[in-house]
Amino acid sequence: MATTKKAVKRTAKKIVKKVEEPNQIILTQDQYDELVSLGWEINSISRQLKSICVGEENTEREVIFEAGILQTKLDKAFETLNDLTTLINPNKYEWGDEDEDNNEYN
Repeated sequence: MATTKKAVKRTAKKIVKKVEEPNQIILTQDQYDELVSLGWEINSISRQLKSICVGEENTEREVIFEAGILQTKLDKAFETLNDLTTLINPNKYEWGDEDEDNNEYN
């Protein structure tokens, strides 16, 4: 009976996986402020996009021009966000020791 209890305990330990705590990322105040600023910028771009699409007085050329400006702003915001997340967690996208020939993106 004692042997069975030990076997059950060992099996239970193997079955129950340790729950890993997620990595905690800590931001500086400047990084947080930059994230908040990016959020406001994206919101502003969204509102501008909405306004050029519903404005009946805009010609097709004006709409395309404004959309191009907003695309540039979005690209800049994305680049800033990418730079910030790389600073916060530089090893986020480590690919490991994969063979380059097996990489589906080559």
